[in-house]
Order: sequence, then structure tokens, then C-alpha cells
Amino acid sequence: MIDNMGFPIRLRWVNLITPPELRFLVREILGSSGKPYTADNTINSLLPEDYKNIEVPWLNSPSAWYLVADKADHALEVINREKPTTDFDDDFDTDAIKQKTRMRVAAWCPRWQGVWGTQGP
Repeated sequence: MIDNMGFPIRLRWVNLITPPELRFLVREILGSSGKPYTADNTINSLLPEDYKNIEVPWLNSPSAWYLVADKADHALEVINREKPTTDFDDDFDTDAIKQKTRMRVAAWCPRWQGVWGTQGP
């Protein structure tokens, strides 16, 4: 990856973000000690990297995936604009309890370095 001036920067990738459709493929790649689908004893070179998989169902494509660097190396931020508040009420007609939870969240990324991936086909 390069910085704003075109110089290479060194990052340590920590998290892999994938959709639920790639769940089993990611488990095969990141969880097996050997290289998947080979008959020889080739080692899986990604296993020592200790990537953490984060499954996100809201990606634009079922084949999209992203790598995110260590927190010190990226600028992704999620801000709780309003903490979660919960309210309960009784429904007189059905004898049921209604629950409402409200919160406000903002997410942004002021610079793109530290995130890399594909949008899928």
C-alpha cells in the first residue's frame, strides 16, 4: 500500500471482512493447517498470520472481501452519537410487553490507507 505521496507504507493486516456467503471458504482458508484441496503436505502460509474474520451481511456483493490493518494503522471510526436507550410498555389489548431501543451511530473514514479489498464481480 502507498501513502498520499506515493511512498510505500508497511501495514500489518489484522481483520478480514467477508459476507456470510464466503463463511465456509474463509474457514477452510484461515482454519486449516494444510493448504485446502491439495494432496501433498503443503502448509497453509496464512495460518501464522492469525487473521480475524469479521462477517458482515451488508456488503455490496456476496463475493466482496476486505482486509483491515491494525487500529494504529487505519482511520476507520464509529462514533456513538447517542447511547442506546430502552423503553418498555404494556399492551393492554394483548397482554404483551413492547420494547423500544433507540440509538444513533455515525461511521466515517477520513483517509483510505489501512483498508484494502475488492467489491466482487
